Amino acid sequence: MYQRPDAPQTMGQVLDGGLQLFRASINDVFLLAFVGAVVGQVPQILGLEMTPDAPLPQITGQIGFALVGALIIGLVLYGAIVARIHAIATGAKLSTSESLQLGLAKGPTVFVAGIIFFFAVVLGFSALIIPGVIVAITFMFCFYAIIVNNMGPLQSLSYSKQLVWQQWWRTVGLLAIMFSGLIVLLSGIRLIAGVVGAATSTTIDPSTLPWYVNLLVLPLISAVITPLFYAFGLALFYDLEARRSSGTAE
Repeated sequence: MYQRPDAPQTMGQVLDGGLQLFRASINDVFLLAFVGAVVGQVPQILGLEMTPDAPLPQITGQIGFALVGALIIGLVLYGAIVARIHAIATGAKLSTSESLQLGLAKGPTVFVAGIIFFFAVVLGFSALIIPGVIVAITFMFCFYAIIVNNMGPLQSLSYSKQLVWQQWWRTVGLLAIMFSGLIVLLSGIRLIAGVVGAATSTTIDPSTLPWYVNLLVLPLISAVITPLFYAFGLALFYDLEARRSSGTAE
């Protein structure tokens, strides 16, 4: 059973801890993640393609209402999933209804922090790619700080900056390993989808996928990958906090 570390860990221990936390929490958060993934398919279901080559979609009243509803549900589910994984890491008891209530309470804070994060990253990328990446890494842990430490938007962004900048290269290295593993996993899934598509003589263009793929297959895959990503993120967040508390240098 995974336990939140109270002392700095090696990079290997952080990665192993993220995997342990995922295994310990997947059964409890799978349904929440699946519902969130289904909600995330709303723009695709509505035929809204946000690609560089596609014209801006026309948002009508009903479509706009559906998108706002999907955003609200997504924010609540994000908070609920992270809160439940954190509860498992700390040995606390948190039911599904309690995690949803917490996600609902923290939704506005996560939204405000997300808006600030988005524009900061866009501003960074508008200058050069590297500043955008630096900004994204610097502030990415603000969302965990909101759920775990009950911080406000600006406080969580500042706290994330403090955690990351004290361990910059170590954080970058761990994130590179985590994202590399995720890319390999997604590439494997895409390869399997391509083989299945070729065998059935169907295209794998998302806009032409059958309804059951958008509403069942893709959400099932996402319901596993999303908690995996959050578990690794929390494991790194815990280690950064432990290093900050102990004054461990990079």
